[in-house]
Amino acid sequence: MTRDHGISVLLLAVVVAGCSKPKEQIVLKEEATTAAVQTAPAQQASGGLDVSPSELKSGEMANLRFVLKDKSGELIKDASVQATLKMPMGKSEMRDAVDLKWNGTSYSGKVKASMAGTWDVTVDAKRDGKLLLSIPAQIDVK
Repeated sequence: MTRDHGISVLLLAVVVAGCSKPKEQIVLKEEATTAAVQTAPAQQASGGLDVSPSELKSGEMANLRFVLKDKSGELIKDASVQATLKMPMGKSEMRDAVDLKWNGTSYSGKVKASMAGTWDVTVDAKRDGKLLLSIPAQIDVK
């Protein structure tokens, strides 16, 4: 994958039912993108997040694309997926959230990173009100 295709924040997290392992940090790219293994009660799922453009600038809209699959590798098409961006600022934080909509191949949406710096991103996928997957990541904004 080239930089022209966007910051490919390929986050793969496996959720193992009943697993009591603590979070493991997995460094995926040299841009310090991270993912963590998460546990969910009765579901196994994996997900991958792609953010573009590759050189995101302050005030620019970021395109988010999230692929969600079940334990057999089939796409999950009926989930509620939300991406939340946060930037800690002392005792407060800047925050923006967007519901990602199913487009036939993935969940997608746009969000604005209104300030330069490192933003914490969390993508939560739920079905029938139950958490399937939660993936933390970071996006660097110039």
